[in-house]
Amino acid sequence: MPLDHLLLNRWWVGAAMMAVAAISDYAFTVWGARLYQRARHRIAIEGSYETVPMFEADIDAGRIISLRFILVLLLMAGFLGVCARFRESLGLDAPLYLFLVGFFVLIEPPIHVRHASNIVRFALLARSDSARGQITFSRWFTLAVSSVDFFSFGVLFLLGFGATRSPFVLGGGVRCIAFGVFQLLLAWKSKSVTTGQSHQHELGEPRPSGSA
Repeated sequence: MPLDHLLLNRWWVGAAMMAVAAISDYAFTVWGARLYQRARHRIAIEGSYETVPMFEADIDAGRIISLRFILVLLLMAGFLGVCARFRESLGLDAPLYLFLVGFFVLIEPPIHVRHASNIVRFALLARSDSARGQITFSRWFTLAVSSVDFFSFGVLFLLGFGATRSPFVLGGGVRCIAFGVFQLLLAWKSKSVTTGQSHQHELGEPRPSGSA
């Protein structure tokens, strides 16, 4: 059965896909954060390992079970479940519902690709023979690079929509590009804070004697 038909004929499938992908995302984030701690003698990231502010505290604390994550998961899964179960009563046509499922689910492929890359990178960097020296990435740099991954997947999904006319794929493209913009805004905000702190530090530095 094609995916579109499965999503339309089994009301729970969309919510289940989103829930499984989100749980996997959180689990891989915790795993990646732990490996990152083992590799910090080689690579350091300014601020939190987590790039979504809502979950920074839980990931930084290494919480395997996050009440905040569970609440968000239940809200999102419940929303998709209600939309599917009462789609006709709510006046949602099939294309709009498929767009919503894609919007919630297809953000996960680029996220999981990033998880795989980070896990391999930090696992290898934990070895003494993997690299020399240490590098520290600014927060804004990390967020800006992250946005490129989401923009890339967003463009691919939009090209896929052009070829398939699938609302599901379109939803994924819109979500990835929107999240890429969100990451860029966070990067801009972080860079502004960093620049401001550097400027204040320069103003507060004592001038050499004899300077004008």
